[in-house]
Amino acid sequence: MDTTPAVASDQPAGASDQPAVAPDYESEIARDLAKRALFVAPVVLLVAGLWQGGDGVAGAALGLVVVAANFIVLAKLMATGAKAGAQAVAFAAMLSYAILLIVVTLVAVALREISAVDVASFVVTVALVHLGLLFLELPKLGLTPGAPGLKPRPLAHTDRTPTDRTKESR
Repeated sequence: MDTTPAVASDQPAGASDQPAVAPDYESEIARDLAKRALFVAPVVLLVAGLWQGGDGVAGAALGLVVVAANFIVLAKLMATGAKAGAQAVAFAAMLSYAILLIVVTLVAVALREISAVDVASFVVTVALVHLGLLFLELPKLGLTPGAPGLKPRPLAHTDRTPTDRTKESR
């Protein structure tokens, strides 16, 4: 005979007892950063073209690809680490940084052999676009436990005249 007490469930009938999957805030932020990279890309490419010509544009374009890929890899590593705890998140952040440094170094060394790509434009683009995008993203982040990830969008504003409000309150 089962002596455990019956407990009412808050779930609707037929709902699974599986825990809800937490939203992937890291990927949401990475996608937003990638969108911003698309917006700044024409300016970056124009500046690189004026600075170093066609070789500069090629280096800057490659730098933009590396930056976007780094943010996506970082998001995946952080999301995986978030499931395991705070220490895993810290490890994922350090691992991502190490991967970025290795990739940038290897690409820069490989680009020295390719005369059609300016290495300086590549390195400067990676450094400045990383920092620039992070600073552009700061105001959009929700840094509270109630709103992690990107800040929630404000609700649509409805125009009401003062007489409408007085009629509703009666």
